[in-house]
Amino acid sequence: MRKNVRRATVVLALTPLICVPMTVASFASGLRDGGTTTTTTIPAPPGDSSAVAAEVNGIIAIGKTKAHAGSDGGSSSADGLDLLGQRIAGGDQHGVGSSGGNLIGTGDTPLGDAEVAPWSNKVTGDDGGYQAMAEAALAHVNLADVVELWLLHSKSGASWTPDQSTGDAESDGAEVSALDMLDVKVLHSEAHSNGTSKSDLLVINGTEIGSSDDANGMCQIDATPLIDLICLTANGGTSAETGVTSSDGTVVTVDVGDGSLIGTVSGSTSQGGHGQPVSPPREVHHQPQGGDQSGGGQVPAVRSPQGSLPFTGTDAARATAFAVALAALGGAMTAFGRRRRSTFAF
Repeated sequence: MRKNVRRATVVLALTPLICVPMTVASFASGLRDGGTTTTTTIPAPPGDSSAVAAEVNGIIAIGKTKAHAGSDGGSSSADGLDLLGQRIAGGDQHGVGSSGGNLIGTGDTPLGDAEVAPWSNKVTGDDGGYQAMAEAALAHVNLADVVELWLLHSKSGASWTPDQSTGDAESDGAEVSALDMLDVKVLHSEAHSNGTSKSDLLVINGTEIGSSDDANGMCQIDATPLIDLICLTANGGTSAETGVTSSDGTVVTVDVGDGSLIGTVSGSTSQGGHGQPVSPPREVHHQPQGGDQSGGGQVPAVRSPQGSLPFTGTDAARATAFAVALAALGGAMTAFGRRRRSTFAF
């Protein structure tokens, strides 16, 4: 009986030595197999936009702008007037800063100001992102901040953060505004990176007259290869492959001689998108060659419903239960041994 008591005592003493390492190993295995999965995010694509009030490729461009913002920074370009591929009035901005000018300008006067071929660029950066803008026109007149006139005018803007990028552009053949009470746009187009765009012959205080919605693709003169004229177009959508959303709107596009001479009146384009979360590749565990087989083939690894591999380490609950069982067995053996000893003592 003394041997039984000693054995029970040994079992009780070994219980924590056996169970503690098992529980620790189980916890560590749980951290490996069931820990939080880190999700990687692909930054948003660049935001881009461009617009032109009037252009005949290779000959003349008036009121032409472009803006870019991305992980590489921001940049913008504005051309009040280009002739035969040569910039007459315009400039570029690469990186944070601003620039601007004109061909002829009065400067500020008591009556206002007037400019021929004005242009301006601006790039800013904050909160890990960038913003860019560009503006250009053939002419601009401001009469004592009461009446403002733009002729062959365009604006482009773009912004980027790791989560989202945007692009917005618009152009007009002419625009007149007065005291925030009247705004008239002639030959207007605009495009936004949310996929929306439009083109209009006339817009009065936001009311469209002769729009791309009205034309519905019917405004076209197709006499190819002599001339192909398309007016009042608007398109937009999201690429299924890249996730980039783009749009464009154009009042008039003329193709003379099947590509020999291409002209545009009031055209705008833009694109942008969102950052895309990407899950890391899941590790695939293959059954060893000596493992169980079914139907003559190797049994594939089975994944849990959550997509992770099944738990193969020592289960914490099982280890705890085993420890309790050992403790109970040892206690029972000790009590039994004491009872037998007490019985023989009489």
